[in-house]
Amino acid sequence: MYKFFFKVHLYASLVIFPFVLIFAITGSMMAFEPELDHLLHAKLSYVEPGTKTLSIASIAVKVQNAFPKDTINTYNMASSPDISWQIYTNNRTIYLDQYTGKILGTMTGPDSWQNTQQNIHQLHLRLAFHDKHDIGGSIMSWADIILLISLPSGLVLWWRQKRLAVRWKEKPRLVWFDIHSLIGVVFFIFLVLLAFTGAMMGFEAKTTPLYYQLTGSKPSQAPD
Repeated sequence: MYKFFFKVHLYASLVIFPFVLIFAITGSMMAFEPELDHLLHAKLSYVEPGTKTLSIASIAVKVQNAFPKDTINTYNMASSPDISWQIYTNNRTIYLDQYTGKILGTMTGPDSWQNTQQNIHQLHLRLAFHDKHDIGGSIMSWADIILLISLPSGLVLWWRQKRLAVRWKEKPRLVWFDIHSLIGVVFFIFLVLLAFTGAMMGFEAKTTPLYYQLTGSKPSQAPD
């Protein structure tokens, strides 16, 4: 039985390795998008925290005076006191110091980093394939399913020894084996949640109707 689970875990992992690597790299970049965006647009993003922010009405006046032909659509209030506010109009994104009212700069369209972000999203979701059949999306969704097979088989293999330590003085192969096992079992729940929710999202055309059927509910109506 051990050999069976070992082969399942080994071959499943080998098949999905490149896709899991793409998931991990692109997912990490997506998770830290705000921080990366602030770092790459430091002059627009960072402000000196003050004692009190201006009112939205005051900010609206400053924006309208600077850009009289623009119509304000959205205010993006920063969650951190040292990050600037963004005001979105029909023509541009305005970066503004919410303490002084100073306009730090504007952006009228996606720059190279924002284009890169879009490419990262598409790579994460569908290997950056753009076709009507969404082949890339199907590949990544099925990779999630295989990952859901690989993870429990790895837990079965670990259960035989139940080791939560690394034998640093052993041969390199055993050291790497222990590191692999330790990381796998420590993050097992999180990996399963990532894989399961990713698969549900990947197959949402089938899973969403199933949810409504199981719960006996109906989709909520969008407001006017």
